Amino acid sequence: MIVRTLDEALGTKRCVTSDTWRSVRLVLAEDGVGFSFHVTTMFAGTETSMRYRCHVECVYCVDGEGELVDLRTGGRHPLRPGVVYLLDRHDPHVVRARTDLTIACVFKPGLHGDEVHDEDGSYPAADTVRLRVPGCSTAADLRFAYLNLAGHPRGELMLDRLLRAGFRPSLVVDEESQLAAAGREAQWERLERVPGFRRPRSAERTCADLGLRYEVVADHNDASVVRLVEETGVQLGVLGDTRILRRGLIEAVPHGFLNVHPGLLPDVRGNNPYIWAVVHGLPQGATVHLIDHRVDRGPVLLARELPNRPDSVPRLLHDINELCAAVVVDALRRVVAGRADLAPQPDDRRLTFRSAPPGVWAVADEILSSRKNTRQQFGGTSMSAPSHIEHSVRFAPLDAVLGAVVHGVDVGREPTPAVVAAIEGALEEYGVLIFRDQRITPEQQVRFCRAFGELDLPPRVEDRQSEHPEIFVIGNPDKKAVIFAPDTDEDEPEDGELEWHADHSQYAEPTWVSMLYGVEVPPAGGDTVFACTYSSYDALDEDTKRRYEDVVLLHSVRGLNDYLRDLGKSNTISAVELELEKEPPQRWPLVRTHPRSGRKALYFGSRMSVGAVGMTDEEGKRLIREVTEFAAQPRFVYRHKWQPKDVVLWDNRRVAHAATSFNADKYTRVIHRTTVKENAPVR
Repeated sequence: MIVRTLDEALGTKRCVTSDTWRSVRLVLAEDGVGFSFHVTTMFAGTETSMRYRCHVECVYCVDGEGELVDLRTGGRHPLRPGVVYLLDRHDPHVVRARTDLTIACVFKPGLHGDEVHDEDGSYPAADTVRLRVPGCSTAADLRFAYLNLAGHPRGELMLDRLLRAGFRPSLVVDEESQLAAAGREAQWERLERVPGFRRPRSAERTCADLGLRYEVVADHNDASVVRLVEETGVQLGVLGDTRILRRGLIEAVPHGFLNVHPGLLPDVRGNNPYIWAVVHGLPQGATVHLIDHRVDRGPVLLARELPNRPDSVPRLLHDINELCAAVVVDALRRVVAGRADLAPQPDDRRLTFRSAPPGVWAVADEILSSRKNTRQQFGGTSMSAPSHIEHSVRFAPLDAVLGAVVHGVDVGREPTPAVVAAIEGALEEYGVLIFRDQRITPEQQVRFCRAFGELDLPPRVEDRQSEHPEIFVIGNPDKKAVIFAPDTDEDEPEDGELEWHADHSQYAEPTWVSMLYGVEVPPAGGDTVFACTYSSYDALDEDTKRRYEDVVLLHSVRGLNDYLRDLGKSNTISAVELELEKEPPQRWPLVRTHPRSGRKALYFGSRMSVGAVGMTDEEGKRLIREVTEFAAQPRFVYRHKWQPKDVVLWDNRRVAHAATSFNADKYTRVIHRTTVKENAPVR
C-alpha cells in the first residue's frame, strides 16, 4: 500500500507549476500502477488550451468554477464541484478558470513527474525516441529519396516546397500505374476550382531543370526501387502520395521513410482521411510519421491541425495539401536540427477507412457548403451542419473483449455511404455491433445488409425465408427445429460442446459480415457467444505463433454434418448439405491477415475444420482442439444475451461465434440471418 499527503508532495518533483496551473502529482508512472493521479489548480482568470495526443485523461472538479470548451464541436460545459469529464478521444479543449479551480486528474499512461505541455498542448509520450541521422546538421547534408505517385497534386506540391526550403532529394521516384492514375485528374479538376490556384511544375520537369536524378517505375515496391535507394546511398525516405510500402523497401533505407498523412493520426487512418473527417465531425490536419508495415500506425514526428474551416471540398483539398507541404518541410528541419522526436501512436484507435466513394465526397461537400451558408446567415458564427446531413452515429463499447452498442442508426432505413463507412470501421475496431430494439421487416434487413456487399443465398433451401431467400431462418418456428446446439430441457443449461466457426468457411466463398435479427427470443438460454480471434492470436507465445503461421486448415460441410449427427440430429441435415459434404474441403490459413487493419487473427471452426494440410487425421484434429480450447477461453469471449428485436452484426474475419442451447419444448426462438460474401482474399 502507498500512502501520501498533498502537503508532503509540495516542493518535490511531484509539484509542477506553469503560467496557468499548478499540478501536484501524487501517483506517478514509477509507482507501477499504469496511471498517474494529480491534484491540479487552474489559476483564476486563466485559459489553458490542451490536447493530450499520447494520453487519456479523466477529470473530476473538486472546487471552484470555470468552463470547458470542446474545440472539436464548439460545445461549452460549466465546471463546478461534482462535474466529471473524460477526454476519451484525445479531444482538443480549453479550460477557463473563473476562480481558482481545483481538479483531480487521472492520466493513462502515467506521467513521470516533470512534464509540461508542449507547443500543441500535449504531454510527451513516455517512450518518445529521437530520430538521429549521423553527419546531418543542415539541409544540404541530408541525403533522401522522394517517392510519389506520378502527377499527384499533393506530392508535387510537397516536392516544390522542399526544394524552396533547400532540401534537394538525391533521388526522385515516380510511380506511373493504375493506382497513380486513379482519381488524379479529378483532384486536379477540384483544385482548379479554387480561386488563385496555381499548378506546380511536374516532378519530371523540376528534376530535369535542377539536374536531380529522376526515375519512373510501375510499382514503388519493385525490387528495382530497392536497388535504386541502395546505390544512391540515401539516409532517409520521404513519401508524397504513394502506396503502402513493403518491408523490403522500408528496410533498405537506413533511417526509414517519413510519410505525410493528410489527416490527424490516430483519429483518421486510411484513404481520403480529410473526407472522412468531415463526415464524422473530426478535426482536420496533417501528420508526419515514420512508417512501418501497418497502415498509418508508425510513430509520429509532427501533427498539426488545419487552422481554418474550408467551405467546400476543393478548398479543403487545397488547404490540406498546403498544410502537408508545410509540415514536411518542418519535419525535415527538425531532423537536421537533431530534434526529431518520435512518439508512438495510442493503440486505442483502430478505424482504418477505405477510399471514399463518390457519394461520401458529395456528403462532405454538402456538409462544408452548409457550414458556409450557416456562417453567412449568422454573422460568422460557426455552426454544425443540418441534421439531415450529419450523422449522429455513436458506438458505446461493451465492458468485454469485443462488442459495442450502436446508437443513432435505424436498421429499417437504407444506410447512407457515411453510415456504411462508420459501421465498417466500427466492425474492425469492435468486432461485434449490437443495435437494440430494431423492428424491421425481412425486406428492410436484406436492404440494410446489401449496403455492405453481395449477399449469400443459404444452401439450405427449405430454411430460406419464403419471400426473401437471402434470409436463413434459424430456431424452431412452427416447431421445426434448425438448432446448431445440444437439445436441453433446462432453462439455464450448461453450454456443452459448442460449434465455434466463422460463417461459411466450409464454402468456396466464405462470409465477411453476418447479421442476426432476433424476431423472437426465449427468456432464458439461446445465447450467442463470440470469440475475439485478434486477441487469442495476440496472446499466443512466439513459438506457437511460428508453429501456426504456415498451417492450412481443411474446412468442410462434413464437419458440421458430423456435429449434428453426434447430437442425434441427423434428420435436420438438408439434402443439399448431404451432397456438399462429398465435395473436397476448402483450404484456409489458420492465421489470416485482416485486409483492412493488417492485424492477424485465428481462422478456424471447432467442427467445420476437419483436418490440416500435411497432417494425419489425428494430428489435424488434435491441432484443431488445441486452437479451439485456447481461442474459446472466457477472457476472449463476449456472451450476447438476446433481447427482443436485437440486431447483431459481426466481422467473420476477426470473430468466431457459436450458438448455445435453449429449451425448445418450452420456448420459441426465431432468428433471421443474412450474410455478406467475403470481398477480399483470405490469406
